[in-house]
Amino acid sequence: MDIITVNNTINGAIARRLVNPARKVCINELSAIWQASAIEATIPGLGALIDVPNLLAKIKGAWVTALLQGASVEARNNKPCAFRPVCSYEALYKEQGAIEFDPRQINQIPKPFVFEADRHGQNLVVRLILFGFANEWKQSAGHCLVHCLHNLVRWKTLADGLFIPTPVQIQDLQITELNASQVNACTTDPELEFITPFDVERGDISEQPSLFMLRLARRIYGLSLWQELKLDIDWQALHQASLNSDFEIVDSNKISNLRTGSKRQNRKWVKPVRRATILISGAILHEYLPLLVLGQQTHIGRGATSGLGRYKLHFRD
Repeated sequence: MDIITVNNTINGAIARRLVNPARKVCINELSAIWQASAIEATIPGLGALIDVPNLLAKIKGAWVTALLQGASVEARNNKPCAFRPVCSYEALYKEQGAIEFDPRQINQIPKPFVFEADRHGQNLVVRLILFGFANEWKQSAGHCLVHCLHNLVRWKTLADGLFIPTPVQIQDLQITELNASQVNACTTDPELEFITPFDVERGDISEQPSLFMLRLARRIYGLSLWQELKLDIDWQALHQASLNSDFEIVDSNKISNLRTGSKRQNRKWVKPVRRATILISGAILHEYLPLLVLGQQTHIGRGATSGLGRYKLHFRD
């Protein structure tokens, strides 16, 4: 039985909303009413930086610094924010509580955002996706994104010798509403292609189908709380469906080490990661396809907020 607990150190307005969802919903209903938005900035001439391994980790770190610059004194000191509404740092970044799936597995409620990056010609597109009621702070989140891209990201360090136009300009900024892509029927088995590497430190999800679906379901369960809903899921049935399905690795590269860190925490670490393309067939598609569809927005695994674990489903004609 899953138990949602609040961070007693904070116990603020955000935490109280998360631990009191309005109702339980099945995965199909959650997918139908899922709310998200994308804040997308286009930066001319920086498209080559798409291949920098820790690009999004650096951008996310700069964005959090921008959030912190506008935070209340209380939020900075890990106390309930005194602002009304609360500051965006408390709403979007501070740890709010935990989910106890069983006594051996306690996960933090996931943060309500992910970063993505794409290359469009010579341009770099940076995308911040916000989930559920985190969108109440999307204007502030967008302002902090612009500020960090203009003033806080150390582009020349990331470029490692490549020419960087100065000052860095944002050509276009758009905010769009996102819905979960609806796939009502599977006429073909989908191919799941990882666009960015996924974390394998606690198990290689490309080789353990049940682990893949469990991690994905737990992440979406946590993010359903940001929709002010609670995903109603039979964990044993999900596990059995995973075992009764085929996850064929079509393509995979070797495990590599991603070097990253946190300037605020004065820490550095190495993440073992890999990429893969997986062909999925069997029982998991009958009931749990909406999980796989939602996962295209939410990513999977540790480092998801920094862009890791991003994948795309391809349905062949």
